[in-house]
Amino acid sequence: MAQRKFNHTFTQSKMNKDLDARLLANDEYRDGQNISVSRSEGSDVGALENILGNLLFNQLTSDTSGATTAVSLLQFIGWCISEDTNKVYIFATDFQDSSSDQISLFASPNSSHKIIVADLTSNTVNTIVSGRFLNFSYNSPILDSAMIENQLFWTDNRNQPRIINVETAESNPNYYFHEDHISLAKY
Repeated sequence: MAQRKFNHTFTQSKMNKDLDARLLANDEYRDGQNISVSRSEGSDVGALENILGNLLFNQLTSDTSGATTAVSLLQFIGWCISEDTNKVYIFATDFQDSSSDQISLFASPNSSHKIIVADLTSNTVNTIVSGRFLNFSYNSPILDSAMIENQLFWTDNRNQPRIINVETAESNPNYYFHEDHISLAKY
């Protein structure tokens, strides 16, 4: 039996998940990808809008020095998306705090802690900050981060709130090397 191809135009843009896909009217659809339902209080409640899709990172092994690093062994514990620059800042580590409260053990000397930038425009990945002083842990994910102009703020309920200038870090990955440089609270 020949396969039928369904061609629909969505003039009324109605999503209908109740009916079988073969029974939908020409102005209805069953499912959508990369959409968000508006939750405004106005007359356009329930309106759909396009959102950015997902992108597979398959080259998280490059480093600023060009050397290959074992980023695949790191666990991503947080991220911040900068829509202005089309970059994603990823917080990654391979350390897990095994203390009873899961926050009092400082990162071991052989552990890896990094802030990685993925530029979605040029499809490049670079480590912009790395070091034990970041003191990341699997147990303390970074649930909130914010980008204000070129300043990246984050906290993980393990360390004090922190800040870096992403332009400075991207131009010189060795600029940040101590806790005092990234702490939001200055001595």
